[in-house]
Amino acid sequence: MNMMLDGHSLGYVLKFLGIKPYAFSKLLRGSPSFTALYHQCQSMRAELLVEQIIEIADDKYADPMSVRNRVDARKWYASKMVPHRYGERIDISVSATVDIRGALQAAKDRAAAVRDITPQALEITSGMPQSVTDD
Repeated sequence: MNMMLDGHSLGYVLKFLGIKPYAFSKLLRGSPSFTALYHQCQSMRAELLVEQIIEIADDKYADPMSVRNRVDARKWYASKMVPHRYGERIDISVSATVDIRGALQAAKDRAAAVRDITPQALEITSGMPQSVTDD
């Protein structure tokens, strides 16, 4: 874990120590205490990356495009390592109130009107209006 805190990637550390990725994954699944330690290490590494952003941005002699790329890479990586702290926050809270009483009353009125129609009112002698059939 110290190597990761020194800035090395997980892939580099595993390769350096001769540990296969699947074996590391199995270790994470099988040991809650090791998993907690690994996540703590990730969080600390993200903190270090975020601190580097300020140092990189304050370098007035560096190429602006290089600075931007280095800063963006660290921001992206930190957001993936510790999303609850550095990830984008999406607010999906809804605070609208919907009142459907008017719509319900209108539906009830339409239903009552349909019940009040007599069978004679529904009789149709022809498909044409009376004024058209009378010549």
